[in-house]
Amino acid sequence: MKSTKISLIALLMATSAVWAENSQDGHLYFYPHWSAYQYDDVVGISVDDDNGYGLGIGYRFNDRWSFEVEFNRIETMAGIYHVDTTVWHYNAKYNFVTDGRVKPFMLLGVGDTDNKFEFPTPYQAAATSANLGFGLDIGLTDNWSMRLDVRGMYLYDHDATDTMGTIGFVWSPRAAKSMPVDSDGDGVVDHADQC
Repeated sequence: MKSTKISLIALLMATSAVWAENSQDGHLYFYPHWSAYQYDDVVGISVDDDNGYGLGIGYRFNDRWSFEVEFNRIETMAGIYHVDTTVWHYNAKYNFVTDGRVKPFMLLGVGDTDNKFEFPTPYQAAATSANLGFGLDIGLTDNWSMRLDVRGMYLYDHDATDTMGTIGFVWSPRAAKSMPVDSDGDGVVDHADQC
């Protein structure tokens, strides 16, 4: 499973680089973030809610649609025992608006959630999961924005619903280059402007 995830990330990055060279709209972006995770009972075990960290790598196809691969790691406790939670998700991101500094969005994705319990006999509870969430991108510069979201995550194998919120910064290395320029503000981008 780990090699499949690495292969998918490598494929996303390679194809994104090719698309970025041939597109004025599309570009790769990175989303390092802090996460807060609230657990439903996992297979009847009460797990403490806790904080963690994560990284998302995405490709923006146009002003509305993006695709992301996201990793999150949370270390917490179940009573006196340590629990490591790893979350991988593959998300479609849809921006409700394309103009302005603040852009509300929706996330919809699938992936897996893996809880490793360090009981006297180690126990692992992995589950296929789906997530639906909403958030805001707040533009700071051409290449940087602040992002926050909250999402519900349904774990199919355990019939449990966890909640995760994230906050962090998005860096788009090609954003400034990829956006069409309208120098005279007449609504026609420079490469198509005849005046």
